[in-house]
Amino acid sequence: MSMAKEDYYQVLGIKRDAKPEEIKKAYRRLARKYHPDVNPGDKASEERFKQMSEAFDVLSDPKKRAVYDRFGQYSDNLADAAARGAGAAYTGGTPFDFSGFDWGTTSTSTPGGGTSFRDIFADLFGGARAEREPPRPQPQRGADIEMPLSLTFEEAITGLTTNLTVNRSEQCSRCHGAGDTGGAVTICSTCKGTGQVQRAGGRLRFTQECPDCEGTGKRRPPCSLCKGKGTLPKTETVKIRIPAGVDTGLRVRIPG
Repeated sequence: MSMAKEDYYQVLGIKRDAKPEEIKKAYRRLARKYHPDVNPGDKASEERFKQMSEAFDVLSDPKKRAVYDRFGQYSDNLADAAARGAGAAYTGGTPFDFSGFDWGTTSTSTPGGGTSFRDIFADLFGGARAEREPPRPQPQRGADIEMPLSLTFEEAITGLTTNLTVNRSEQCSRCHGAGDTGGAVTICSTCKGTGQVQRAGGRLRFTQECPDCEGTGKRRPPCSLCKGKGTLPKTETVKIRIPAGVDTGLRVRIPG
């Protein structure tokens, strides 16, 4: 069923001499309000969204907009007639109908150079074409450190207090574990901006997400103190108490 046609400029709330950026801005503002994801189950909002999307499809494309401004509506038949030089008295053809439009598979570019729906939705809802910001890594809890300790039979029977030298990592004091201190975004030097790195395993080669930029292809300059790792090595002496009566394979956990 075709939707009742309204003036496309009125649908988007813009003037007839609106610039392309004004058209895009108006559509973005309305999409935030009427998008089906924002109004689940609301048929009125869904119809309104389709109507404003139809208006944006035409007015954002210079060639389609020219046909619309000339005839007061747009259809492929009218576009063909305009290309053949038909006058304003042309009345044939079927008005543009969006009832069978596939909203999920819209092309990412339009023949006339206009902005597509997917480009707009990428801006609004983080679609695939949206340019991702490189994430700020969050400090994470380090892994447990396990160290073997040999005891004599007597020490195992009576127990033991001793010191162990432990090599561990601690949070970088400059970047607080983030690996960077902010600043301008640059091309990731690890993946050269591709967001992917290649790994080899025997005769096999495979591609995986870049661990330094998490697939964005961009990152902030690494911390000069920890070189982007977020941690610094530290050697520490820890006093531990081995209880009496321990057996082979027993683990003693030292918190800290």
